[in-house]
Amino acid sequence: MMDLALVPAAVDLDQRAKSTLVHCLDAASSPLATLSDAELHNLSLLALCSGFDTTFFETVYARHMYFGPSIVLGRDFQDAVALYPDRVVVDTACFDSLI
Repeated sequence: MMDLALVPAAVDLDQRAKSTLVHCLDAASSPLATLSDAELHNLSLLALCSGFDTTFFETVYARHMYFGPSIVLGRDFQDAVALYPDRVVVDTACFDSLI
């Protein structure tokens, strides 16, 4: 199991969504750092999250499986949110863009 941390959201778009789930990896702590390219290609990662929905007063769950060819190391996501004094702009075309 990996340790996850809740960090404050960069933009408060909704009062109910005040944090983002992140897992920071670096060369010292990543179990992926020592894998070969072939091992990474055959890798599968399963992300499981649970939370509490205050509207329906119940626990909710989400899961997603990532497979080797879709795992990209050493890249960052392009910023999709621009902050202006009078508004917030979200560019949905940037959601999957890597830099």
